[in-house]
Amino acid sequence: PDTDDIDNAAVSMLIDELCDCLDDAEVKRQRKSDAGKAGMNARYNTDITEEQNKANTVITEQGMCYNSDITTKTNTKTKTNTNTKIKTDTNTRTTQYILSSKLDSACQNDRFSDEINEIVEYLNEKTGKHYSPKAEATRKHIRRRMEEGYTVEDFKRAIDNKSQQWLGTDKEMYLRPTTLFNSEKFEGYANEDPTQQEPKTKMQEDCEKIAGWLERRHQK
Repeated sequence: PDTDDIDNAAVSMLIDELCDCLDDAEVKRQRKSDAGKAGMNARYNTDITEEQNKANTVITEQGMCYNSDITTKTNTKTKTNTNTKIKTDTNTRTTQYILSSKLDSACQNDRFSDEINEIVEYLNEKTGKHYSPKAEATRKHIRRRMEEGYTVEDFKRAIDNKSQQWLGTDKEMYLRPTTLFNSEKFEGYANEDPTQQEPKTKMQEDCEKIAGWLERRHQK
């Protein structure tokens, strides 16, 4: 047979095998993404229930504190002993201060709750991971960056930039909240030029070589 025919057959076989590998990689990536969405939905529903329970608990505590305050003030008015009245009023103010401090702390921690859920869900969807927005280490990094003025879109841009560069490489393990959202690296990740890529992998170079060979054969 013609040598050129043999070369064409070998290259065609190589291209078919490479296409199969790329298809398998895409199927695996899609499965990881679907698994990440399913895990995120389960955790998100659980977090909503827990947030509702916390809110109900705070409301109940406020109601108990309010009723206790009314009862204390009523009892104080009926007493004629001045020292007893002063002591009761002092205890009431102390209780109200403690409850108010706890409520302010809870509100501060949940200040960016919706944004945190959205960001972690987007990260899981892009990477196929199962990070929970409930984890305080994750919430802490996101909350601090948002307090500095960054928006949800800034977080999504950072996730897109690093996912495009690191997925499928040995750096994929660093697609995690503690790495992406820390104070030292986040600003750079969010402002990277998406067209600026890291050095190509051997597989990418081989694909480009094959594509170039096919284009030249087509032109001939």
